[in-house]
Amino acid sequence: MFRLQQSTKTSPNICSSLQKIHSTPMRLWISNIPYYWSTIELEKIFSTFGRVYDIEIP
Repeated sequence: MFRLQQSTKTSPNICSSLQKIHSTPMRLWISNIPYYWSTIELEKIFSTFGRVYDIEIP
């Protein structure tokens, strides 16, 4: 029960703080997605998955 109560108490605070922090940057990030996902980050993600799951990326 303690865990449940704790998570219920902290969740709204986290959500509101995240909204405050990310409201503007998130819009910018969303508008940049096509560029963002076609750059090094995508390669990083694929290489990470390849390392973790031992998958060969063609």
